[in-house]
Amino acid sequence: MTYEEWVAKMERMCGSSVTLGGSDPYGATCELDAGHRGPHRSPNPFGGDGFYEWTGGGTCAGDPLPVRNARFVES
Repeated sequence: MTYEEWVAKMERMCGSSVTLGGSDPYGATCELDAGHRGPHRSPNPFGGDGFYEWTGGGTCAGDPLPVRNARFVES
């Protein structure tokens, strides 16, 4: 992958994220390209197998947006 292709890929990234909560929350960022219709997906922030899926999320003017249907999926 060339640098230009990498930059283009980064610009297409969805950018939505989810916070799993707690006093020291973990952030999860969508790995899918913008415009996708499926749920967002992120690796398990605690390590190990599996991943999180969610809908909604992201930020607007630096404020978090609501996350819906968050669930852990075992791989």
